[in-house]
Amino acid sequence: QVVVLGFPMGLRSERYAAPIARRGMVARSEDGELMIDAFVFPGNSGGPVIYTPPIKVGGPLQSPFVGTEMLAGIVVDYVPYTDVAVSPQTKRPRVSFEENSGLCHAVPTDKILETLWSDDFLKFEKSLK
Repeated sequence: QVVVLGFPMGLRSERYAAPIARRGMVARSEDGELMIDAFVFPGNSGGPVIYTPPIKVGGPLQSPFVGTEMLAGIVVDYVPYTDVAVSPQTKRPRVSFEENSGLCHAVPTDKILETLWSDDFLKFEKSLK
């Protein structure tokens, strides 16, 4: 389980900078990328994806990580779904519609840390001082 935080479509409180939280889950993890099953929109990019443990901890899963909230990654973009309308008369594509699939990509925390501790990044950081 995860929670995605952000300001989708520019939605935010007039009085407080309180982000909108949306529940989701990790749909896939491969090649240094997470695919999250959660609706995100412009305004979520760069927002945190936080692992939220189940309320009841214990049973067969025993790990210090299972019961602890932690940063899982950062939202990069949403995965679009394209549907093409085909003319019944000519059988040719006429219009395509792009919709939000309800999936998004996120950079996992370990890749972020790997970048922050890389020699190139540390060299760049020193050049700013």
